[in-house]
Amino acid sequence: MHYACMYKRPAQLRDNPLLRSRLVVDACQHGADTADRIEVLCTMLADAAGTLDASPRERKLFKAVEKTYLKPAPSQELAAEQLGVPYSSFRRHLTVGVEAIAEALWHKEVG
Repeated sequence: MHYACMYKRPAQLRDNPLLRSRLVVDACQHGADTADRIEVLCTMLADAAGTLDASPRERKLFKAVEKTYLKPAPSQELAAEQLGVPYSSFRRHLTVGVEAIAEALWHKEVG
């Protein structure tokens, strides 16, 4: 599953330190510009999120990340409603999902 992660607001990623990470730099062609690095980072984030969807136990985490970043709902309150979960559960799922994605990317960066 591939998503055009955050392309509606690429400027928000323009100064992201992950664009200079070994993980992104190694995946880019030599001399890649910022737009290319943003595209690579978005793909990596979406792929890492997709691994959550593969596990039935973590699917709720993926759904929260998806409704916030990959296919964003107009608000998190509406996203929680669309998923049929209380807002507090949605926020918890989102926090744990983002942490899982960060951890997966960190393991790739240092491993």
